[in-house]
Amino acid sequence: YEIADRDWSSDVCSSDLMLDRARIDRMINAADAKEAFRLLLETEYSKSSENVKDVHDYDNLLGNEIQRIYRLGEELLLDEEILKMIAYKYEFHNMRVIAKGLATGKNFEHLYLEVCSFRPKWVREQIENGHYSNLPQYVEETLKKAMEAYEMDKNPQAIDFSIDRDYFHNMVVTSQKIGVPMIEDYVKALVDFYNVSALVRAKKHGVANLQNLDAMLVAGGDIDINKLKKLMNAEVDRIIELVKFGAKGKFMVKGLEAYKETGSLEVFEDSRADYLDLISSETRYEHFGPEPIFAYL
Repeated sequence: YEIADRDWSSDVCSSDLMLDRARIDRMINAADAKEAFRLLLETEYSKSSENVKDVHDYDNLLGNEIQRIYRLGEELLLDEEILKMIAYKYEFHNMRVIAKGLATGKNFEHLYLEVCSFRPKWVREQIENGHYSNLPQYVEETLKKAMEAYEMDKNPQAIDFSIDRDYFHNMVVTSQKIGVPMIEDYVKALVDFYNVSALVRAKKHGVANLQNLDAMLVAGGDIDINKLKKLMNAEVDRIIELVKFGAKGKFMVKGLEAYKETGSLEVFEDSRADYLDLISSETRYEHFGPEPIFAYL
């Protein structure tokens, strides 16, 4: 990969203004939301406070910060594949919003995110006018498949499965092109946690069959999806036996054991976030390379 020859860390944040554990604890112990928000604005988030008046504008603050760091990435990261990958999370969110809007005939423009290589409103207009071919290829393919999946049984959840699958597939392909170990490990973890949760949800809702799992599961993680498919009629303990190995396995087991007791994947999702944060934290003190910006966004 290529990166501009300067220390990016001074551009992103200075150490005395970082949102570290101590500052988070101060925010947790704040008297009220207003005080917590004031403490947040004492950090680097103050650089993103344009059009932010009070705590009720938190979403604006977060959106501004995402855009600020992404624009910084455009300046520093010379490898287009890395920028593309950083944008995927926001672009595929926008494609999901577009598809749900088309399916329901409603306008969800307020849900669009600005970090995107295309204008979501324009994309929807092109589709409504039958001009798919004007779209970037991956946008065209993703939205066509999502709408075809929806038309099969008019189930909005089919849009989610279709777009999730394309998102993770694109993440895998792009991470392999980039070849940065931390990013590849992060994406493999994303895929593995997604596949296991997709299997568990399919089982819970009684739709765990080969056709549905083929449409849901994504290759590219460390866990063999063919082994997951063989567990479509098995108890959760069998899934635990498959995924329990290694550092990632410990986090998955914690979530699956909680699922056995509660029937909820909330702890599993929390464990996923904790493991991804663990991967990201290893780049916290790196001053060069794409990893810190990738992890931050």
